[in-house]
Amino acid sequence: MNSIMDTRREIVEVNSSGVRDTIYVAVAKDVKDSKLNVIWAIQNSGGKNICILHVHVPAPKIPMMGGKFPANALTRQEVKAYREIESQDMHKTLDSYLLICQRMGVRANKLHIEMDCIEKGIIELISQHNIQNLVMGAASDKYHSRRMTSLRSKKAIYVCEKAPASCLIQFICKGYLIQTRDCSMDKLRVEGTSPLAKQMQNSEVGHSPHLRSKSISHDQELLHHRVRSMSSVSESGRSIASSVSSSEWFSTPQSKFDNEPSYSPSPSSVETAASNTNLISDGSENVLDLKSYLSSIKEEDLYHASPPSVLQDGRRDDSVYDQLEQAMAEAEKARWDAYQETVRRRKAEKDVLDVIRKNKDTKILYEEEVKLRKYLEEALEKAKEEIDNMRSQIEKVNKELELALDHKSSTENQIGEASRTQSLQLLSEFSFSEIEEATCNFNPSLKIGEGGYGSIFKGILRHTEVAIKMLNPNSTQGPSEFQQEVTVLSKLRHRNLVTLIGANQETRTLIYEYLPNGSLEDHLICNDSNTSPLSWQARIRIATELCSALIFLHSNKPHSIVHGDLKPSNILLDVNFVSKLSDFGICRILSCQDDSSSNNSSTQFWITKFAKGTFAYMDPEFFGTGELTTKSDVYSFGIVLLRLITGKLALGIKNEVLYALNNAGGELKSLLDPLAGDWPIAEAENLIHLALRCCDMNKRRRPELCSDVWKVLEPMRASCSGAITNTFGLMSCLDKQLNRTT
Repeated sequence: MNSIMDTRREIVEVNSSGVRDTIYVAVAKDVKDSKLNVIWAIQNSGGKNICILHVHVPAPKIPMMGGKFPANALTRQEVKAYREIESQDMHKTLDSYLLICQRMGVRANKLHIEMDCIEKGIIELISQHNIQNLVMGAASDKYHSRRMTSLRSKKAIYVCEKAPASCLIQFICKGYLIQTRDCSMDKLRVEGTSPLAKQMQNSEVGHSPHLRSKSISHDQELLHHRVRSMSSVSESGRSIASSVSSSEWFSTPQSKFDNEPSYSPSPSSVETAASNTNLISDGSENVLDLKSYLSSIKEEDLYHASPPSVLQDGRRDDSVYDQLEQAMAEAEKARWDAYQETVRRRKAEKDVLDVIRKNKDTKILYEEEVKLRKYLEEALEKAKEEIDNMRSQIEKVNKELELALDHKSSTENQIGEASRTQSLQLLSEFSFSEIEEATCNFNPSLKIGEGGYGSIFKGILRHTEVAIKMLNPNSTQGPSEFQQEVTVLSKLRHRNLVTLIGANQETRTLIYEYLPNGSLEDHLICNDSNTSPLSWQARIRIATELCSALIFLHSNKPHSIVHGDLKPSNILLDVNFVSKLSDFGICRILSCQDDSSSNNSSTQFWITKFAKGTFAYMDPEFFGTGELTTKSDVYSFGIVLLRLITGKLALGIKNEVLYALNNAGGELKSLLDPLAGDWPIAEAENLIHLALRCCDMNKRRRPELCSDVWKVLEPMRASCSGAITNTFGLMSCLDKQLNRTT
């Protein structure tokens, strides 16, 4: 089984287009862990194709019967069935990622590989498919922080080190780009949308030699002229800020201007800005601010506008230059003060409008509240009167109920006593010495079977061939199971239920009619050379008889009976291969309880903390909730019906049939048991779909035996019985005549 874990198995579902036009996104098996990575890749794809990349790691331990077992401790069929379930779950997960892409307007493909190591699987896929562009997680979301700039995942670090140099890898965490590995640049770039990454980028740009400011010498007279111009601009800014309306200023934040470098404008530009107030406010949304205007002037213009003698001299007056910067700062402050004033005015106007609107709404709400309060007071008075009337009626009903309960309790006690007396009268009581004599002192050669209750011996008791079930001292079943089987089988008689002849109370031994053809399990497996396989006609007849027995049990009055352990080994065959349902040790007599989720006003069920039965045939809802209903037998019946059709083992049979139907194009021949002969395709298809409905995980979607299942099986049995049915009927008539004569 370890070879399965080491084997690498790949399924490719990608386009044959070049990998350079595709972004591959490595995703986890849980959609929520990689959803943001897929969204980031789509938003930053630049029109490239998207391919979902996944490495599937098979589970080393397989859950089974409430525990987990190593794969090498289970059978090949059990491991295969669970691996198919794993594969289906994986494809559902990948389809969920594809659905995210589809909703964002992107058509994506998927690529996956099966390995026992995720990071090695990613490297293998990169190498096999020559992947050039990969997006994967930098760490789990819980490790993300605003200061995160390095990889926190061992898988990401391994892929970053081992991936081919031609592959560009972008590492994402919680929707932020943390790192980019581009070996073609001979470096690891830190970039992205995380706050610390932006800070690092800004730091690098700030120290770039290309952005260093260049100082230019200016003529002193020219600088004095600039100072005078900027002073006039500052005064114009203040006067305009005091009179401008709230709709004439733009909404540029202060932080925008704090980070911009200063520039040295030409005198003509400053004079133009000072003389034209439309540079500060033109009454539209796209107003040109003063600093943006000045910064647009090129340094070469300053060079050509300055006298050659001044530039060649290379000297400047720093005090005048400082005055120029101070004037520019004052103009900027004036513009910002005007903007702040505009914001305050807008907020004040909005507050006034909100108060007016709120007062109007408050008046309307007050009037409606008065009306509603009056209506509620009237309704409250009526409700009080009705409650008083109901209280008096409840008190009266409670008194009547107490009397009825007392009468019921006494009646039930009388019925229980009578029932126990009747059960003992219906059954024959055999002594232990008779049982020892019938089995030749429990001779091993007469042993015909063994179950959870104990050993079963063949014997002749009072000139009748019988099957004697002897309690094993180490058995998990005890007095309760013994009494349950005696109570049920002593009262019920049906053609397809095994007949209980007698019992021994002291040793808890049960005596049944002897059925010579063994169990249905024996004829499905055919391990014994004396056991022959059943034809498809006989299998349909047995399914119909089993359905009839279950309908009889579920329709029992006043309470339904659930068998609880329906399986082929508990279905016995008599001399004419008529099926008989046996082993009622864990059957349950249901009680009527209220169930608001049911269509009926009440439903019958039985609740336990410890679910009993055979795991492969057990109702999943009963196993999970402990609630046993008649639909639990319907689920077990569906598994038995699938075994009759396919001849396969019970564990995982439903998933195996579903997989074959979905992947074989509806071809049924591969599912049918060849030992049963040539199945008619129409009947086989109807039986398979009926069995799958019975095995539905939700009990409310399972069919009713009486109204749904019986209407399908009975016509099939009548049409395919033929000569076999006639022969069995003739033999049954002969048996009846012989019984009458004796």
